[in-house]
Amino acid sequence: MRNVGTVVRGIRTPIIKENDNLEDIVIESLMRAKEEEGFEFRDKDVVAITEAVVGISEGNYVTVDDIGVDLLEKYPEKEVGLVFPILSRNRFSMILKAVARAMNKITILLSFPADEVGNGILDEEKLLNSKFNLSSMISEKEYMENFKDFKHPFTGINMVEFYKELVNSENCEVEFVFSNNPLDILKYTNNVLNCDIHTRLHTKKLLKDNNANVYGLYEVMNKPVNGSGCNPTYGLLGSNKSTEERLKLFPKTGDILVNNIQKKLKEITGKTIEVMVYGDGAFKDPVGHIWELADPVVSPAYTKGLEGTPNEIKLKYISDNKLANLRGEELIEAMKNEIKSKESNLKGKMETEGTELKEKVYFKHVNLYDIPKGIIPQQTYDMAEAMREYNLQEWKHVIMGETGDAKTLVFPLLKPMREQDVDWDAKENWMLSRGWKVCLGMDYGYRPDPTAFTVSIYNRLAKVLWVIDECVG
Repeated sequence: MRNVGTVVRGIRTPIIKENDNLEDIVIESLMRAKEEEGFEFRDKDVVAITEAVVGISEGNYVTVDDIGVDLLEKYPEKEVGLVFPILSRNRFSMILKAVARAMNKITILLSFPADEVGNGILDEEKLLNSKFNLSSMISEKEYMENFKDFKHPFTGINMVEFYKELVNSENCEVEFVFSNNPLDILKYTNNVLNCDIHTRLHTKKLLKDNNANVYGLYEVMNKPVNGSGCNPTYGLLGSNKSTEERLKLFPKTGDILVNNIQKKLKEITGKTIEVMVYGDGAFKDPVGHIWELADPVVSPAYTKGLEGTPNEIKLKYISDNKLANLRGEELIEAMKNEIKSKESNLKGKMETEGTELKEKVYFKHVNLYDIPKGIIPQQTYDMAEAMREYNLQEWKHVIMGETGDAKTLVFPLLKPMREQDVDWDAKENWMLSRGWKVCLGMDYGYRPDPTAFTVSIYNRLAKVLWVIDECVG
């Protein structure tokens, strides 16, 4: 029996420069580490290479002026609106510099209270206590009057001020507007560059359907300009600042790299080792609330053995339930058999879960009249009979426990609405597709029903609550 589980090793390599043979560097570094540490390679080991060194070794760079040439072809009027750029000196400031150098006027539409990856732009408590909510459109003047004192908790910088100074330094006019509805940019200009990352296709379609001249960041520098680098799939998405005039693009030849390394490692070790290129890790910082998710994908290249969806059982669940009475070697052998005999697709099965109900739950439908006499006061029965006379539907729901609609629940004036009936592309509803929290709770009733289990979705900043379902007991 193995006593050591997954082991992660950081392999030191030489500093990678443009046009270095990264394939050879990775393999040689692995072999040196193996000899020094005395470990052995196994089938299904994984070699992970950061996207940064792949892009560097490719020499996949563009300059601010290269980007400007591409932008002028798309926006010859020299006026453009930027929708949902992230607030990042490393990720976006160089792109903004290029836009400012190429254009005469920019309108920047920022989402609030934070950008797509969690960088804040204003104080959420101030927003909550203001006249604005998430469906508002806030002008630059209103922002400066209400929220200008906000500073990023890590950098101490207000990114509105930083971006404004950057654009002005390129002799370009800039105006900010704050909205969670991308269509609001069309009140300022019909030329749009949508800069969001993971919602880019939805945003572009929404703008294009409203007759905007719109491109996404993934369509800028997706082909070379004057012999520059490019990324045919992601364009400027995933790019990083290299110098004050140059950006490193997301890797474009990663597939060739990972497969070549896997082939050579097989020849050297006899083992089938998986290889991947990785970008941002997609984790959320619990203090700053920022997602490490500014790259368009977590892994732009990987070998075939890493394809697919995890299909693992939750050992804790199996141990606590199916194998609850076993201990020691007997438990170990039984668990091995569970792993070997698991289904090929466990999606939706309890074996994959760790926080669900651990026992079967049975429900028995009862009504007021099923309760033995003497437990419920007579006046409750009298009230129930009166209810049957003046509101039969409410009697069926409250007293008999039948399924009711919104009109018979806690809010008699509530208008029922189904999620599929909502036009999410409508201006007033687009923001509702973001920022919701699911709330499960108890509504303590004031009628014969003692409690009601409620399922709601709530957006604190939008000041909107939808009651999705209510189960009265």
